Amino acid sequence: MKFDFNHFVRGHLRHYLSWAALLALPFIVTKRPGIGGVILIFIGAALRAYASGFLDKEGRLTIGGPFAFVRNPLYLGTFLMAAGVALSQDAWVAFAAICIV
Repeated sequence: MKFDFNHFVRGHLRHYLSWAALLALPFIVTKRPGIGGVILIFIGAALRAYASGFLDKEGRLTIGGPFAFVRNPLYLGTFLMAAGVALSQDAWVAFAAICIV
């Protein structure tokens, strides 16, 4: 059986890296998260979960639910979660970089 590097990178590598980052997180973070950032993370995750229920897998344009107000609420939810992580750790430079990008 031949090792397919492209399949490994596209499929399994990102899962391994995600689990490695998750398991290393308690050793990397040294301070308690701020409540404002944690709330922002939950709002972003809730928006993503809510918007995922309105997606149409048939390829038609979705115009209901949060898609009626924001072009892509999944991106907005991800942005809110990233900003929440930066705020929860008082990483103001990272927060500014996230807001600029």
